[in-house]
Amino acid sequence: MTSPTTSMIHRTLAGLLFFCLAAMPAAAQQAQDYTDAQYKSYEEIKATTDAAAKVEKAAQFLKENPKTSLREHVLNEYQTLIVNLGQREDYAQIITLGNKFLAAVPDDSFTFAAMAEAYSKTDNTKGFATFGEKAYAANPSVQLAHALARAYQQLGNQAKFAQWGERALAKDASYFEISDGLTRHFHATQEMAKATKYARMTVASLPKAEKPASVSAADWKKGTDSYYATAYFTIGISAYQNQSYASAITNLDKSVGYYKRNDSAYYHLGLAYWQSGKSAPAMLNFAKAYVLKGSSAAAARQNLEKLWKSSHRGSLAGINNVIQKAEQELK
Repeated sequence: MTSPTTSMIHRTLAGLLFFCLAAMPAAAQQAQDYTDAQYKSYEEIKATTDAAAKVEKAAQFLKENPKTSLREHVLNEYQTLIVNLGQREDYAQIITLGNKFLAAVPDDSFTFAAMAEAYSKTDNTKGFATFGEKAYAANPSVQLAHALARAYQQLGNQAKFAQWGERALAKDASYFEISDGLTRHFHATQEMAKATKYARMTVASLPKAEKPASVSAADWKKGTDSYYATAYFTIGISAYQNQSYASAITNLDKSVGYYKRNDSAYYHLGLAYWQSGKSAPAMLNFAKAYVLKGSSAAAARQNLEKLWKSSHRGSLAGINNVIQKAEQELK
């Protein structure tokens, strides 16, 4: 997976470390609330150069000394080490040391963020999601909510995708790939009010989206056409279900303008035209749904024959003309 929004996590780590360094007086300048033995342990941690040994000693010190002000300085030694490993892109070491540290200090938000970034950089989506949630709880941000939504989408966890996608879009509606995913998810679960909400959000956000430099113009158009097709299809289906047939026709027509191989869109166009008393366009759209041989083909053929017979004295003679027209328009 492409690392999900890790630059934000890296900035969070750097910001946390900068705050710690800027706000922390030297140990010798603080009122002494530690023993000589504790200070000696701290000095030993500072002097340790082996990363694993340094983290082990720091974790042990923090576990055994919950109240001394030296904890801040020990944490600084650990955090500086982790940031330096990140700058060297030694993410495997960060994961190893972070797990070891959390065994002793299980609620350390700095380590949550470091682990989330490390798992992301090593394409471990499940690990990123686990620690990304912990990092979000400690330091919420819309960028991290977005990254978590994308991670759960890749993992195929639709419930979690919906949870984090809705959380991200509540703060920033510009994430059109998330609103598209939520449109599809809620359409599939027949939660049409939500599906329509996110479909409209997609339509509103796409014109403002900028093509990434790494994406070709052709691929960008192909992608955005797909988003528009899905959004208008969902809005159209919802309108049909609410018996707003004019709106259904408008939106379903827009959908097939972006993607003309959606048999369900043509089938529902046929139904909407039929309900509006317009038999000619109804038959043409039923014919298109039939020609595409999708899941609605049998029902489309049945409706086409029923309409044709009703206007041709019960005969099917000539019905192939409308089918041939449908085939031509679908080319």
